[in-house]
Parts: sequence; C-alpha cells; structure tokens
Amino acid sequence: MTTYRPTTDTRSWRALNWQDASLAAEEFRLALSHNRELPTDSPSARHPLLRHIEHFRPAAVLLLLHWRPQGVDIILTKRQYHLKHHPGQISLPGGRQDPQDRDLAATALREAHEEIGLPSEQVRMLGGLPALLTVSGYEVTPLVGWLDQPFRATPNPGEVAQVFHLPLLYLLNPDHAHRFRIERRSGAVEVLAIPYQAHFIWGASASMLNSFRQRLLLHRPF
Repeated sequence: MTTYRPTTDTRSWRALNWQDASLAAEEFRLALSHNRELPTDSPSARHPLLRHIEHFRPAAVLLLLHWRPQGVDIILTKRQYHLKHHPGQISLPGGRQDPQDRDLAATALREAHEEIGLPSEQVRMLGGLPALLTVSGYEVTPLVGWLDQPFRATPNPGEVAQVFHLPLLYLLNPDHAHRFRIERRSGAVEVLAIPYQAHFIWGASASMLNSFRQRLLLHRPF
C-alpha cells in the first residue's frame, strides 16, 4: 500500500499540539484544502460490480473528528443486521440526500443527528473528500466535521447496533491497513480493510477513511 509523505515538511501529526483544539482543527482544514489528486479505491461506473447501475443517487456521510485533550478520534457506527444495505458493516454516519436538504453537508449532519443524536450546531465543517460510488447505487460524498465538545452518542436502535471511536493516530499508521481478496459471484475482488479491536472496517468506509488518511499524510507525515 502506497504511503504519501511530503518531501520538504518534516512535521509529524504525532507532534501536533493536540491540547489546542483550535490549532488542531486548523491543521485538518489546511490538510483538506490540498488540491493534488490522489489515487482512490472508488471503482468507476464501468467496474463489473457497477455496470448494471444506470443512475447513482446522491448521498453523504460525516467523517466526524471528535477532539479531546488526549487526541482526536473518528466516530464510527456498526449498522444493524436487519438493514437492506450493508447489514452489520462498519460505517460513517450518513445516508441519501433528501429534497429538503440544502446541500450534502446538511444531509450528512441530518443523518448523523438521526443515527447517533449528534447536535448539528456543535459541528464545524472542515472540508470534503472525493465522492465514492457504491454497489448499492449511491454516489457518496464524505464531509469532514469537527467536534470539540463532550458528546455521548445516542444510537438509533432501528439503524445502529453500536457506536465506537477509532483513534486518528491508529488510522494514520500504515501498518494498520491491509488488502484482502474476497470472492464474489462476479469473481475475486481486492478490498482495503482496517481491523481495529473487534471491528473489521472494509468496503466503502475503509476506502473513505483511506482517502482521508492520504490527504492528511500529504500535509504532514506520520
């Protein structure tokens, strides 16, 4: 797996002053402002798994950075097993765009409020990542949000089986991302996975987290 490291900037994310929430948030905003194109794990619409989909519906997820004095975590959910799409998988809070949503950021915040009880007014939006096409027929745009206040998730029992925190520095460590081959009816597919404790993060969620990771490492090394 390719790791992107700047050649002229030796500052490390591990050396960041995590106790200064404003300083940390600004570093993430600057990292997301890079315009350089990076490789993506997102398949194109011509991919064998996606060729049957004529129209991809817009959707958004919230990659929420939760600041605490000891560091920054990413809030993830485990989907309920009875859901039609991706049952039991690890995901970022989010869903399809509704007509009343003024933009995709509003979609991500609304869905996060519905799924885990996140107060939208407490979230500062820092930027976005490239959209990803999914086998369920969505074009999903990840929006990165910042939360620097205490928060205790209230999972929606109809959608969310569990809420947990993934430490950012764990994600940034290249040793924690792996590629696996899985067998599907259409043939073998290589997927990215990020195992963490008892959780196995893969598929679209792992691809979006990896895209975020690459963007951060372009700004600062690990």
